[in-house]
Amino acid sequence: MNIRSIILSALPLNISGVEVVDPVVTLFGEDWSLNLMCPWKFEDAESSFSWESESVDRRARSLVGRKIEKLIAGAEAIDPVFCLSGAAYLSIYADTDIDPWTLVIPGSIITGKKAG
Repeated sequence: MNIRSIILSALPLNISGVEVVDPVVTLFGEDWSLNLMCPWKFEDAESSFSWESESVDRRARSLVGRKIEKLIAGAEAIDPVFCLSGAAYLSIYADTDIDPWTLVIPGSIITGKKAG
C-alpha cells in the first residue's frame, strides 16, 4: 500500500484543535495529528495565509471545526494538498529533509519527503 492510500483510508479527520509553537503548527483530533515543520499555505474563498503570515497562531486556530476530507497527491504524497471542508485547501511543501511534515494516524506515522 502506498502513502497516499494509507492517508486516504484514514479520512475524514476532524480538526478539533490547533497548537502553534513557532515555527511548528500542529492540527489534531481524536487519535491523529498533523505536524507542520515546513512551509505550508491555507486557502479558501475568503482568506489565505501561510507559515510566514502575521498572526499565524490566531489564523491557524480558525481551522478548528473543519475536516480533512480529501487528499491531492501522488503515491508518495510529496507536496500534498489536503482538501478541507468548506472548499478549503492546505498545501504542504517539505523543503528539506530536516523540516518535514508528519501525520500520525492509527497504525501509521507518515513523514513527508521533499520533492526531488
